[in-house]
Amino acid sequence: MSKVARSTFVPATQSRVAVNTPASDVPLPLVDGDGFAPASSIVRPSLTADAPAAVDEAGLPRKVLHRGAHSPAVEQLQAALVKVGLLTKAQVATGPGFFGPRTELALKALQEKAGISPASGVFDRETRQALAQAVQSGKHFDHIDYQTGGSAPSGSAGGASGSSSVDGSVAPGGGSGKVTQVALEWLKHPPYNPNNNSHDWNGYCQGFARRVYEAAGGTGIPADPSAKLAAYDLRAQGKLHGDPAHAADNSILYWTSGKSGHAAVMTDLTDKQGRRLVVTTTGWGGNSGIKLMPYEELCRLMGGSPAGWAAP
Repeated sequence: MSKVARSTFVPATQSRVAVNTPASDVPLPLVDGDGFAPASSIVRPSLTADAPAAVDEAGLPRKVLHRGAHSPAVEQLQAALVKVGLLTKAQVATGPGFFGPRTELALKALQEKAGISPASGVFDRETRQALAQAVQSGKHFDHIDYQTGGSAPSGSAGGASGSSSVDGSVAPGGGSGKVTQVALEWLKHPPYNPNNNSHDWNGYCQGFARRVYEAAGGTGIPADPSAKLAAYDLRAQGKLHGDPAHAADNSILYWTSGKSGHAAVMTDLTDKQGRRLVVTTTGWGGNSGIKLMPYEELCRLMGGSPAGWAAP
């Protein structure tokens, strides 16, 4: 009778076990016992739907989430972002449970409002605490905070730079114009940008201004590749008005300086100092590539007043 070899756990057996172990069984390292860990130490399993994550008192998942994740935990996060006004139900409906660019931008906005730096767009422990506080206090982010700082917008003359001196709030009233409403919505949640296959609008001023105007039901903005060419076309058609300091609300401002010029949306909003506010794409990095700032501040960054304004 032959002897039966004693079982041994050799490397080959270990590799087979590793291959056949479900990804959901891979443990995450813990920090402070709440399931959060530095991103560099996290073992990231395949992005397949998993069981609902443990939640805290605010109904938020106790796990790190980042762009690319797909799970019920992301749905729990998105539900909370809708509750505080940083996402809409319609936006979530395009990909419930999928952590995409809109969810990331919503988290970046929350992090900026909560003073979390850097605004990474990752749902970590500090961000969960800020969101939990907003949910439990019934806070709703229904206004746009100023985004400040940076260098001159794309196409500006002289390379001027500086930071905005706004006081961080919009004066009551205004915001009824459709162009303003679309521009502010895009400020919070930039749509897909066909120019560079992403949601980043840095420098794409003419495309941004034209699409905002068209989304608001307007027509007549030339489909030129640069603001400078669009301004020339509008001037040839007699549609570029002078006296830009008195531009109509919900119109498009055009600069013709620099290589490509610049375009921005004149809103029907003012700040508490009575200064008119514009929404503009930028040439500096970070955030969504779209800023809200006083008209005078943009003129300073551009090195002068616009050539005119249009509301075809």
